[in-house]
Amino acid sequence: MQSKLEGYQISLDPLVDDNYKKLRGWCNKAEIRLVMRNTSEISELAHAKWFS
Repeated sequence: MQSKLEGYQISLDPLVDDNYKKLRGWCNKAEIRLVMRNTSEISELAHAKWFS
């Protein structure tokens, strides 16, 4: 497993099976999609493929 990345008052944890669905929910929020390269909603299948 990768280690946590910390610095400049921020801490990033590796993406694991337990929280990758939470990431999809966050990325599919309208206000987040507006600033992403792909602004369409991410399907469960596409997200699972990206994660693996």
